[in-house]
Amino acid sequence: MYNYEAKVDSYEMEAELISQIAYDVFNARSGSQLGLWAFGYTKFERNVTNTLKRMANNSKAFNDLLMEMEYATGGTYKTTRVAINDINAMSEQQLNCLVFFIAQNSTVGLPKLAPKNKEITSPVVVGLSGTKPENIVPYGGKMISIPHHYLDEDVDKIVQAILDDKPWTTKGPSTTTRSTFSRYFNSILTIPI
Repeated sequence: MYNYEAKVDSYEMEAELISQIAYDVFNARSGSQLGLWAFGYTKFERNVTNTLKRMANNSKAFNDLLMEMEYATGGTYKTTRVAINDINAMSEQQLNCLVFFIAQNSTVGLPKLAPKNKEITSPVVVGLSGTKPENIVPYGGKMISIPHHYLDEDVDKIVQAILDDKPWTTKGPSTTTRSTFSRYFNSILTIPI
């Protein structure tokens, strides 16, 4: 929960997006399991590996996890740089997909996503609010930039990137409106399929 600083409504919109993506992934591929990890302004589990112990195998279970991710102030929180370094250091082999959400205006100077886990061959990086995080997308990775107010077709692009094993890049946000989920989230959706 680092993407939007103290803009709680934006976290709710991000949670709605993630919920919609999860719903579509569960419907498209039976047997899927999805996990969540948040960094930044939240007290959600801070260890990315520990989140793998709580994988969801349906939309309801996933949304229950999503509801636990609440915006929190005070204390010290992981930055995007630290989160990427944590992901890159993770060697958990049960994952084969990684989706990283980022709305940070400038991604210059951030490390590339390069997980040690060789099962993750094509990480998906989603630039929120028009963010274009090309410099953190690894070779073979996929980047999608969506507007703050996204459409169903934006969700479809993300789901396609998750389910498609071929590398590709989509640039340039469209302009749209949509959202209804009532909780907050941040930046990582892990999907062992």
